[in-house]
Amino acid sequence: MPTINTIYIKPAKEKTIIRMPEKQNQIMPAHGAQVEQNSFWLRRLKDKDVMKTSAEDFKKAEKGLRDKVKKESSKNNGPAATKSEL
Repeated sequence: MPTINTIYIKPAKEKTIIRMPEKQNQIMPAHGAQVEQNSFWLRRLKDKDVMKTSAEDFKKAEKGLRDKVKKESSKNNGPAATKSEL
């Protein structure tokens, strides 16, 4: 069974909207996405709409985003009440 070649890409410019046809035209996150290497994405690379990124950089950005969301979520919700406070 053949393996699908994937690449990590991200928008070439900040605040550029890149649609992802394989995900019902959702907007690509600013930190990028792992996509199938096909003619659509190769054309986007050639047109300089997107740029390649490494798997390491992608995963670091994704982890940083998750940590930021987690931190903001706990900040907005505050600490959980303890039994003595109830």
